Amino acid sequence: MLHPANSYLDLAFLIPKHPPPGWQCPKFLIFFDDIAESIVVANFLPKRLPPKLCDKIVWFNADMLAEFREVESMKLKAGDVWGLCCTDLFGMGVDLPDIELIIQWKATCDLCTLWQRFGRCARKLSLMGRALFLVESKFFDAKRELRVVAVQAWK
Repeated sequence: MLHPANSYLDLAFLIPKHPPPGWQCPKFLIFFDDIAESIVVANFLPKRLPPKLCDKIVWFNADMLAEFREVESMKLKAGDVWGLCCTDLFGMGVDLPDIELIIQWKATCDLCTLWQRFGRCARKLSLMGRALFLVESKFFDAKRELRVVAVQAWK
């Protein structure tokens, strides 16, 4: 991540500042381990869209009624929704072949969970998908500090 995690600006690349007419975002899932955070982002991203497109990105979590979750899943499948800000609940029993982009927000899950989430991407063999792991800089800062200490100890 290049920006503070609570700004969510590292997700702004999904929506250009001035989308050209007819522009459409690739079908995506952003996985969160926190329901509240998924809702905040599902409210943040549509603010970058023209008002008539603000319903194209929604949240999806266990706090929603089962009927509402079913409706939102069908909208994503049909292309009426471009992306979901979701928790693990979305991955359970859902097999959509045309998800083009999976994003894991923050390093909060284990490797097995990450692999399962990334596995939701491009299940249609003719489709090329991308998985993106947005990690807080503090994880890299610690490694950098260890390298500096190791180099100093070597000298």
